[in-house]
Amino acid sequence: MKRALNVDLAFAVAFLALALVPVSATANSGDFNGGVAIGSSYAGVDAAPTNGLIVQGNVGIGTSSPTNTLSLSGTAAQTFWMERSSGAGNSLTMQAGGGLSGGTNENGGNLILAPGITTGTGTSNIQFTFYPAGSGGTSDNTALTGLTLLATGTSGSNANTTLQSNAGSGTNQNGGALTISSGVSTGTGTSGISFNVYPAGSSGSSANSPTTAMTVASKGFVGIGTTSPASILNVVNTVGGTSTWGINIDQVSSDAYSAPLVGRKARGTPSTLTAVANGDLGAIFQTQFYDGSSYLRSGYAGFVVNGTVATNSIPTDFTVNTGVTTGPTERMRVTSAGLVGIATSSPSYTLHVNGSVAGTSAYNNLSDMRLKKDIQPIAYGLGTVMKLRPISFNWKAQDQDWKKQHQLGLIAQEVEPVVPEVVTTANDPMQSKSIAYGSLVPVLIKAIQELKTDNDDQVKTINELRSAFEAYKKAHP
Repeated sequence: MKRALNVDLAFAVAFLALALVPVSATANSGDFNGGVAIGSSYAGVDAAPTNGLIVQGNVGIGTSSPTNTLSLSGTAAQTFWMERSSGAGNSLTMQAGGGLSGGTNENGGNLILAPGITTGTGTSNIQFTFYPAGSGGTSDNTALTGLTLLATGTSGSNANTTLQSNAGSGTNQNGGALTISSGVSTGTGTSGISFNVYPAGSSGSSANSPTTAMTVASKGFVGIGTTSPASILNVVNTVGGTSTWGINIDQVSSDAYSAPLVGRKARGTPSTLTAVANGDLGAIFQTQFYDGSSYLRSGYAGFVVNGTVATNSIPTDFTVNTGVTTGPTERMRVTSAGLVGIATSSPSYTLHVNGSVAGTSAYNNLSDMRLKKDIQPIAYGLGTVMKLRPISFNWKAQDQDWKKQHQLGLIAQEVEPVVPEVVTTANDPMQSKSIAYGSLVPVLIKAIQELKTDNDDQVKTINELRSAFEAYKKAHP
């Protein structure tokens, strides 16, 4: 035999007996017809595989001192090679041991690939070589290194590991895609991918404990800070402090239109998109607070389609919703026309407040003369005021506190024919009317001025009558 077999002397007889087994032809210095068992645990105890070999100890190829189950001589480069067939090549599978079939929750063995041990400043890496398709014909295709695993840095210090796919070669060539896949599951089984890091521990030489920094679950959900993500991206921040944010997006760009965060919405499927529809929610920010037993969706803000969708036309509103339980109420809306509604979802004015408004300073109306034209004295006055009917009333709807109070005011339908400038008809389903009470102030001022003029005339007349009476008394003592 060309290779020396490391066997105990006790089994030499067994080898000799096997060697004497007749075979149809003897083409080598040692031929065995049947299985061979080597080692005290197998020889004379277990039946060897048919026409196979079972070995108790280590096997050395090119070395008489094997240190592992299968050791190759290290004096030169070695290659495990499957011979080429006459047709297409056959697959070669290398697989770690699996759990016993029928066992409960048995783990499979790990498959470990390790490059050669280095010393000093030497390095080593693992390369995966592939033969991509070439041009038609019978010539061998060129091998490419599709994936390289290498470590950089100093051993025992900050050694880094790089996982890199094949680099492109030539002009405008793509680099190779890098695919990381978890194990294949069956039935209801699942698999995922975890990325572990070793955060700093206490000072010393003891190994720090690993922490799972990111998890890709079986549904494709990604968890950062959690190993059980409940959504497509689930970030859990357990670090407190005002300077620690759960998510921080820095946008550094000279482009004014580069948004750091963009939410896109479509119907259909990723391969066949269809237009959104009226009522569809777009980018939304939602807050859920924990009440001690569950999270409540008590507030959110976002965009909603509000109207008919057409090419290059999607009427979009922005809403703010708050509440105390899951299912908050809309409190404010900014329409696609720029109208702002507070406590109303259909504002008819630039600022439409369905409720009372309070402030600590006066509300100012722009009234600069330089911005006005066609300035004329008003024709309204005391006679106009006398046509108005002040009333007291209660609102029919009692759904808000301010509506429950007894009110004073006017009726818009009665004021409109008298002073139409102060009455507005809203663009809502009932075409509700409102009164700009502040615009009645000039009418009231004109009425007071007319009263003052009448009063002055009366005072003048009274004074003239008083003077005439005094003169008469003097003439007729």
